[in-house]
Amino acid sequence: MRSSPTPTVLALENPVVASLITSHARISDLPSLCLTTKSLSAAATRRLYYSLVLTNPSSAFLACETVANTPHVAAHVRGLVLGRGAPPVWRALQRALESLPHLEALALDARGVQLSWVFPCTPSFHLRDLRLGIPWDAQVAAFVRTQPSLRALWVLELAANYSPRANSEPQSRTSTGASGTGEAQEAAQTDATELDTDTDTMMDLPLLATVECPLRIAHAFVCSPLTHLQVLGEATAAASAIGQAASDDARLRHLILRLARARATLRSLSLHDVSEARTGDTIALVAQHCPQLRYLGTLPLPSGPRTAVHDALIRFEALVALEFELSTWVPLPSGALQRTLVTELHMFCPSLRNVSLWISSRRFVWRYDAEVDVWGGQVDQRGISGWKSV
Repeated sequence: MRSSPTPTVLALENPVVASLITSHARISDLPSLCLTTKSLSAAATRRLYYSLVLTNPSSAFLACETVANTPHVAAHVRGLVLGRGAPPVWRALQRALESLPHLEALALDARGVQLSWVFPCTPSFHLRDLRLGIPWDAQVAAFVRTQPSLRALWVLELAANYSPRANSEPQSRTSTGASGTGEAQEAAQTDATELDTDTDTMMDLPLLATVECPLRIAHAFVCSPLTHLQVLGEATAAASAIGQAASDDARLRHLILRLARARATLRSLSLHDVSEARTGDTIALVAQHCPQLRYLGTLPLPSGPRTAVHDALIRFEALVALEFELSTWVPLPSGALQRTLVTELHMFCPSLRNVSLWISSRRFVWRYDAEVDVWGGQVDQRGISGWKSV
């Protein structure tokens, strides 16, 4: 006569109990739990495949193959992080991406490797978070357009042959003679015309709030309700550095104008690779078109006269955090000089409560204590920019 299951065995067959056990188990123990009871196996499999972080090429290949060939396993996957790999890994990834109906977060880190072909044309998933350490090209852009649920996007590099449409590339204009009101009005009208001609490159991503990307593609996201935007610079050959700088100045100007014409949700704007000579003009332009910002960085603070910076800071309405680069100063500013600098900035922008100074890859954070009217500073051991902190 068969004996009845013990209370322990009955408890393990309870899906609620099984989920509770696997939720407290170490990740390394989950494969073993998959070989036990049916309920424990299901719960362990669900947790094991919920978020896949695949940095080893061999395990990445096996995991992608399993997901591609096992639909009930693929249904558990919500997050996928993949590092560098060989061609077999990328082909397995392509098959896996066609089989993940509930994927919400995807991160690929393979700098310089053209991988846009791995993305499905009509994906069944709806991403919330996308981090791309692969070159951005037209195919990647087409894939991103299929993700209306996207809330955060990171793009670290552009493909060597990537270029936005010709009519969306602003041309830099330099003055060759006297300037006057007529020229300023003509330039403003030209700006407006150029802004209206590049709507075909815009992306309809109604939930997108956080973006980090190179300057050349930043304009594509300004119609989304952005709250945080970090604009990266691009490496440029020395031979074309001057022409590239002029082109980047024009792109940055047009980006800021577009941000003003987009939604008034932007709280944080981080701009990289702006020249020290352009810092004052850039802050003034941002203050004119985005006075609601709470954070602005990471610009090089001039070591010489800073009147243009001071005049621009006065125009901000709610700025609480500034971040500046001081690594080119000679000599590098000591703690006492840093305190003097942040006090100086505070005089022209009384709403400031946090000023970060980058000096030789070290981030010095100064915070204002309103009760005693004193700025206190310390080194940020993490060395992470504060553009997402407001």
